[in-house]
Amino acid sequence: MPLKFIFCFFLIFFLIVPAAIAEGGITSALQAGREEDSSAKAEAYYRFSLAYLYQLRDRYEEAIAQYQEALKQDPQSSYLYESLAGLYYRRGYIQKAIGHCQQAIELDPKSSSPHRLLGSIYYSLFLYSEDNSEYADKAVEEFEAALKLDKSNSEIYLILGRLYLAQKNYQKSIKALYEYLQSNSQSEEARFYLAKNYLEQEDYPAAIENLNQALEIRPNYLRAITTLASIYHLLKDTPNAILTYQKALEALPDDVGLRSSLALEYLEAEEYEKASEELSAVLSYEPDNRFALTYLPFSYHKLGRYEEAEKLYLQMLEKYPDDVDGRLHLAQLYIDLKEHSKALNAYLHLLSLRDKGDIKLGNNEAANLHAKIGIIYYQSQDFARAVQSFQQALNLNPKIDRSILPYLVLSYHRNKESDKALEICDQQMLITPSSNTFIILKAEILGDIGQIEEGTRLITEKIQKGENDSLLNIALSEIYIRAKKYTQAEEVLKKALSVYPENDTLLFNLGSVYERTKRFELAEDTFRKVIAYNPNNHLALNYLGYMLAEKGIKLQESLGFIKRALELDVNNGSYLDSLGWAYFKLNNMELAEKYLTLAVEKEGNSPEIHDHLGDLYYKLGRFKETLQEWEKAISLGIEDDNKVREKIEKLKTKLEN
Repeated sequence: MPLKFIFCFFLIFFLIVPAAIAEGGITSALQAGREEDSSAKAEAYYRFSLAYLYQLRDRYEEAIAQYQEALKQDPQSSYLYESLAGLYYRRGYIQKAIGHCQQAIELDPKSSSPHRLLGSIYYSLFLYSEDNSEYADKAVEEFEAALKLDKSNSEIYLILGRLYLAQKNYQKSIKALYEYLQSNSQSEEARFYLAKNYLEQEDYPAAIENLNQALEIRPNYLRAITTLASIYHLLKDTPNAILTYQKALEALPDDVGLRSSLALEYLEAEEYEKASEELSAVLSYEPDNRFALTYLPFSYHKLGRYEEAEKLYLQMLEKYPDDVDGRLHLAQLYIDLKEHSKALNAYLHLLSLRDKGDIKLGNNEAANLHAKIGIIYYQSQDFARAVQSFQQALNLNPKIDRSILPYLVLSYHRNKESDKALEICDQQMLITPSSNTFIILKAEILGDIGQIEEGTRLITEKIQKGENDSLLNIALSEIYIRAKKYTQAEEVLKKALSVYPENDTLLFNLGSVYERTKRFELAEDTFRKVIAYNPNNHLALNYLGYMLAEKGIKLQESLGFIKRALELDVNNGSYLDSLGWAYFKLNNMELAEKYLTLAVEKEGNSPEIHDHLGDLYYKLGRFKETLQEWEKAISLGIEDDNKVREKIEKLKTKLEN
């Protein structure tokens, strides 16, 4: 028999059944024993007394046997049937208990106590059975019958309040609970179930009010605390959710569940330092707590404590290798650190665990993993594999977040399958005609393949129709910039800036045009303006820093701009290259090598970084490595390859001589 069921019996048996004893119990039995002259009645009383004594000594089977003997002597005694029913219930003989209660009711229909006992049995079955609606109905029927016969037992109102709530009969539930509160005003349980009524009806203020009243009565009432906090969480009232858990922890400082919930709220509020403190506390109580082991490194990750985060993730995954969230978080850490190969391995490992059946991962989750893998391949310029991964994602979940479609389009385009990219654009333009995303993509692809007029026409038509959207102007300018039509790009940007004067992306593109057309003072002024409007524009910070370094001017300020860019986008390979180049210009070869080497690790497919590293090795006299880096730059398709080839030829001539 389940322990929770036995506990439920004790709870209800000692709340409700004592009333039955008072109503017709031992006193009545003793009186009957004195008044009855028949030997059968006397024998029944004797057997009943023995049964009662056996019960007191926990000799239940002997007690049952004596009750049965008593009933043989007095088969019309409602009270004997009820007493035996109570014992059957206590021992887990539920059907026998129900049958004896029904017999007691039949023998004495005006007695409320057998109805209460039978209602208690059904109530227990309702609480601990999976298919419990039938038991709730039966329990209600019995308790309502008991109330009609005797309204003095207020506990029935509390139980009926719960049962009516289970039946979604909110009006009756609330009425019963308030009736109970008339004689039990300090009942935190009644307030809790009133709150549940209001919560299910989405009357959140009334639910909050009753939960607060419950907590005034009993400050450490855990169910009320967690329900109140969950309402605040639902209402996105994180400060009050946090406050609720904090108050609860004052009363229950060792409660791990409360600390975990408080940590979760801090995570929601992006208060990662406080979250890490609570999670560390959880682990001090429970070193293997899976939630804390997963989210403490997550907090460290968000705080920029990357080494600690990685170490803790790896330790956690040794204990819980099937932890999907942990592996996803670790992969995201690697992505943020620009360690794409490690992130890729983490995602591929998850898929292999799924294939082996070691973890449960549905098609939607697997599709998301393939999409993430596709983005890594795309960023690593492995466009063929990117296409394959995005297609796998769509095969597993055709309704996957449509944000991967632009990646698929660009992957096809950069894999020299522009016809397929354009086909997807045309399909999506028909599906979502109000969206400009695929119009812009199509225009950019057409521009890249030499159909500049057709590409720019798509966007200018939208602008001429009144959709003078900043994104359209940005896209139009970028088509012209990539086509080296800087005059047209400048015209578009200046016109757009008359409408959006503080748009930092339009300004950034204008600065780029000025730099590309060697109007460096204008470019510098424009980039400074971008940074003034948006101090967190790391693209502008890096561009300006690199431009100054390349010119060999204001080098300390150049370093400052680039370092700010790296603070905003940690481990960005291009920004590390800029920093290395600035140190190169400052003749600090040690730091130049450090950051250029790091840049290659992060973005090994960038020809410009290999070119810079080659220049560094040349200055250090490491000519073999110089040639390797310059040749790598050419193989990766550096834009001004003639200049690099010329450097290679000069070095080879120098080495020959």
